[in-house]
Amino acid sequence: MRSFEKSVWWSVGLLLFAGSAAAAQDPPAAVPADSVAPAEAIAPAPGPATVLHGMPQMGFYAAPFSRFGYVRQQLAVYPGMRLGVVLDQSFAIGVSVGLLGNHIALDTVPGKDLSLKYGGLELEALIFPRKVVNGSLRVLGGAGLLSAGPPPLVAPGEAPAADPPGAEGTESAPTPTLAPAEKILIVEPGAEVTLNLSSMLRFSVGWSYRLVRGVDSALIGNDDLSGWLGSLTMRIAMY
Repeated sequence: MRSFEKSVWWSVGLLLFAGSAAAAQDPPAAVPADSVAPAEAIAPAPGPATVLHGMPQMGFYAAPFSRFGYVRQQLAVYPGMRLGVVLDQSFAIGVSVGLLGNHIALDTVPGKDLSLKYGGLELEALIFPRKVVNGSLRVLGGAGLLSAGPPPLVAPGEAPAADPPGAEGTESAPTPTLAPAEKILIVEPGAEVTLNLSSMLRFSVGWSYRLVRGVDSALIGNDDLSGWLGSLTMRIAMY
C-alpha cells in the first residue's frame, strides 16, 4: 500500500514539474501595437530667440514715381526711381533717387533756376499687400545737392544787356549767391494707398512730408524746400 502511495506522489510531482517547465518555455502573448506607449522623444535644446526664423521669403520691386509740391508758391515736380527688396511680403528695404524736374525761378537772381538732386535709403512697411487695395508706410532718409543753374545764354546776334544810364562809376549791391553744389539733408516720412492691377503691376497714390535741413543761402531757405508732397507711383514687383 505504501508503495502505491509513493508512486502516486511521485506521479503528481512529475506532472507539476513538467507543467511548470512547459509554462516557462511558452512565449509571452502578443500585445497589440496600438496599446504600446511610444518612447519619449528627446527634445532638442532650444536655440536663441531671433527676429527672423529661417531664411525669409524675398521679392524685388522697381518703382518709377513722380512727386508734386510747392517751392515759393511755384509748382515743383520731382520725378525719380525706387529700387529695393521685400522680406516676407511685409517689409521693404531700398534706395530712392530723384530730382527737381521743372523750372523754379529765383526772384532774387534773375535768370537763375533752382537745381536739386537727392537720394537715400528708404524703409517701407507693407500693410496687407495680398489684398486688391492695400497700403504702406515709408520713410526716406538721405542727402541732396542744391544749386542755382546758370543764367540763360545770349541768342546769336543779340547784344548783352547794357548797364542803365548813370551806372558807370557806381558800386552795385552784392548779389546773393548759392554754392555750386550745396549739400543738404532730407528726411521724408509718408504713406501710400496701392491698387494691385496684376500680380506684377501696382499703382499707388500717396502723400509725404519732406523735411530739409542744411540750406545756408540768402537765395532760399530750409522752409522753402520743406513741406507736403503728393506722389504717383507705378510699381513693378515680384513678391
